[in-house]
Amino acid sequence: PGMVKRQKSLRASIVRSFRKTVENNNKEAPVDSDAVDDKGMPVGGEYYEVKLPGGTFGTVLHSPTQVSKNIYCRVPEAFIKKLESRPVVAYSSSESAADRSGISIGDVVLKVQDNDVQNPKSAMAELRKECNERCSFKGIKLVMWKPPSSINVTLSENQCMTEYHIRSHGVPTTSFEWKSKYVVIGGIGSTPDMINMYYGKRDYDKAMSEHIAKKPRVSVKVKSWSLLGGHLLTPKPKMVHYAAQKTPWYYIIVATHKGKAIKIAHPLLDGIKPIFEGVKRALKQD
Repeated sequence: PGMVKRQKSLRASIVRSFRKTVENNNKEAPVDSDAVDDKGMPVGGEYYEVKLPGGTFGTVLHSPTQVSKNIYCRVPEAFIKKLESRPVVAYSSSESAADRSGISIGDVVLKVQDNDVQNPKSAMAELRKECNERCSFKGIKLVMWKPPSSINVTLSENQCMTEYHIRSHGVPTTSFEWKSKYVVIGGIGSTPDMINMYYGKRDYDKAMSEHIAKKPRVSVKVKSWSLLGGHLLTPKPKMVHYAAQKTPWYYIIVATHKGKAIKIAHPLLDGIKPIFEGVKRALKQD
């Protein structure tokens, strides 16, 4: 029974976080050009306004250049240059004020309470000022810009089934030998070559919060390995069938430079793909 519930949560985990990435995977990136609209943004994007609800902002803003190696890693260089130094949403915690207002990772902040912001520093300064005046983020108006649908915002993270104790390069013989972990390849809180595993998204959000607060150590458990010098043992995701599961699992195996075989699986092909692509990019950092 426990495995059935876990599998359902795994299937649900990709719906919110990866819908945009999955939908865009089959679309071509826009041709590099200097075309901008009347507001100076790349053509084809969508402008929208939100009013933040109560709660923590829970979002990290970076410049387009800073996110060019993670969420914008598949975005044309010309597009990144057109954004100049504008603040990009690089990370958003679950159930944060930004998340609940509909802001997505990869979106750009243009205005805070009718004040133009040109970079992450000015955007956060305006947000802090408004928050201090209100004693809350509630009601703060943001003018946002969402990239065109042809732009791939890349997230290399998901709740998956994992196994990393057995040195064998084969997959476990039963589904009960796997452990559910929130897998993150690179990310803004790590270097591009690292693979980190948390108990769940909530633990990852807490670790990110502590990282942003510049605490010397995070209070949650995390398993970490460098993929530098490693290699992918599965050129593409493979399938494994377990008697206790109604459908097959898709899995990949990556070996670290020390020989540890890390197995990662998901009930959906679209669930393992972000991790698979992230691992391939991480191995290229070598």
